[in-house]
Amino acid sequence: MSDTVLLSRPEPGVALITLNRPERLNAMTAELVGALHARLDQVADDPTVRVVVLTGAGRAFCAGLDLTGYGSRPPPSTPRRVRSAWRWPPRRRSPGSSSTSVGSPNR
Repeated sequence: MSDTVLLSRPEPGVALITLNRPERLNAMTAELVGALHARLDQVADDPTVRVVVLTGAGRAFCAGLDLTGYGSRPPPSTPRRVRSAWRWPPRRRSPGSSSTSVGSPNR
């Protein structure tokens, strides 16, 4: 597994997930997003975890999106939920258009 997202267990019942790109202020790349999803799946499958703490290594939690890490389309082998974080090609909106969607589980 990638070392861009670390998982430790500092205490029983606690999972500490650390974004580990301090040289880039933990800015998110496609690799980091995929690794984060994998770590979250890992702790979701562990019934002993009661608390998840998400933090960043270095002086910043997360500077946002690292555009240099999104230069090419994710390969088909990338999990669908990770690929769906991007739109390929990105959706374009006409000036002045807006869209709001509010769903209800009872609909």
